Amino acid sequence: MEILTACGTLVYSKRGELLICHISGNDSWDIPMGFRKRGESALLAARRSLYEHVGILVDEKSFNFFGDIGFGSTSKLILHVLRAPNDFVDLANHILTVNYVPNILAEGQLEFIDGIRWVKESDVNEFCTPWVARRLLGFSWSAALE
Repeated sequence: MEILTACGTLVYSKRGELLICHISGNDSWDIPMGFRKRGESALLAARRSLYEHVGILVDEKSFNFFGDIGFGSTSKLILHVLRAPNDFVDLANHILTVNYVPNILAEGQLEFIDGIRWVKESDVNEFCTPWVARRLLGFSWSAALE
């Protein structure tokens, strides 16, 4: 059985806030991530997903490996950390239009990012589902920034 691998990026601002994205048709926010394509490294998948979701291309050397998280026997999430460059700070003030191929959901609906914002650790529960919040709050935010 093939294990589905999602690759995402924990993008932190200099203020210690985390960048999250809102997925259309969903009540929750999550980090920018997507499934790895066949033959693609986890780093390149995380970099591509960040570009597809947020519209910013960052040099590979700016990413640091953070961890590999299993989700049962059929999927896993590989995370990288990125300290946001100065020009990332204004991202939360607008919604970006990004050129990418949206996911087609089982019902034939398109899934796309319709909002991005910075959140403080204390505000994660307000924006994310309990399942996502538990995972995001389970990471040491200060350790990720070291």
